[in-house]
Amino acid sequence: MRKFLAALFLLGGVLAPAARAASPSVPAAPLVIYSASAATTAQAPLWGAIADGWGRDLALNVRFWKDLNDLRGVIMAGKGDIWIGHLDGFTQAARRGAPVTLIAVTAWAEKFQFLTLDAEATSPAALAERMAALEETLAVVPQGSPALAILDEARAEGGPAFRIHPMPPQQAGLELAHGGIRHLLVPDPLATALIAKFPALRRMGGLADLNPAWAGHLPMAGVAVRSSLIAERPELIAALTSGMIAWTERCQNDPRAAIAVLPQATRDEIGEAALIASFRFDPLRTRDAVTARNDTLQALAILDGTHPTAPGFLPPETR
Repeated sequence: MRKFLAALFLLGGVLAPAARAASPSVPAAPLVIYSASAATTAQAPLWGAIADGWGRDLALNVRFWKDLNDLRGVIMAGKGDIWIGHLDGFTQAARRGAPVTLIAVTAWAEKFQFLTLDAEATSPAALAERMAALEETLAVVPQGSPALAILDEARAEGGPAFRIHPMPPQQAGLELAHGGIRHLLVPDPLATALIAKFPALRRMGGLADLNPAWAGHLPMAGVAVRSSLIAERPELIAALTSGMIAWTERCQNDPRAAIAVLPQATRDEIGEAALIASFRFDPLRTRDAVTARNDTLQALAILDGTHPTAPGFLPPETR
């Protein structure tokens, strides 16, 4: 965390002249936060830090983005101050000139779970073989899922190959009910909610199981901020990051405490029982962007190709 704080204040110093030129005084509240209503571990640390008192003197305006295209569009349009979302959406917006800086990673590849109605498969690799023999497809939920790039990378490295059919969550539920699909790759907590609705579904492991080196080292989503906010209020962003980490460490083994901070829209959409059960497979884990730098670069190389990261997207390395 010390290295992150040093990097944050270093970046703030670099950005400060431009921030002052653009806005001679610190903008008044509210701060606008964009999140995804179906997210759990990705967004819980931010709300946990807020519940613990971060930003108590600020007005916070919460909005939700709909999909990855919407997230990129929101950032490119200059809407919002803090975003919870996919790393590939963040870095693509930054590469196109959006002033966005990643401060923490909060969701990992383990959250994407293979589900099947096949009674005999015992692993993702075995499932792929049986699906190939039967010419069946793997429904990847939602459309535009970052899991698609991970599947491609696993196949390129000699891992299992799946016939893919991306689809939205509502369609996946309907297809399951009518026998149109038997196998899915779905993020938790949706995976847990589907199992509750279709008890014959079995878990075959997570996306990170395709490569042992990915386990615990492949972040998929996190928290990013408007870069000029770091120049305007570096102490505010430092406190947010340390608050998210402290809350995560305190609540990582307490699912009820974790879901208590989530927006009501999330609890209504998923259901509290499914949310609580999902933390067994999608545990809380928050790392600041400096500590997780190498893992983040590894993930971006898969999710976004070999493009260099935009200047300022990641806090600078410090000794």
